[in-house]
Amino acid sequence: MHPIIYIIIGIIIGFVTVRIFGSKKADGIGKISQERTSVKEENKDKIVAYLKEQGKARNNDIEKLLGVSDTTVTRYLDELEKEGIVEQIGSIGRGVEYIIKNGSHE
Repeated sequence: MHPIIYIIIGIIIGFVTVRIFGSKKADGIGKISQERTSVKEENKDKIVAYLKEQGKARNNDIEKLLGVSDTTVTRYLDELEKEGIVEQIGSIGRGVEYIIKNGSHE
């Protein structure tokens, strides 16, 4: 056979292999992303429920509640604040507390 035929057959086999196995990997990545989003939303719901029950909370309270890092709690609270669900009271450090924002219907 001519070397060009080998090249063409190799390209076809490579293309088919990527299409078959590449899509399975992408599906797995999509599922992982979906699971993380689900956990994140559940945690944000827990924060809202906690704030409704307790009236207010500090970052450390939420860390203990969820068992996640300070950075993760900060990210969740920032998102809830941007969504208009919680309000930050105080500006920096240990004096910062979070409450349910007036008029929030969550």
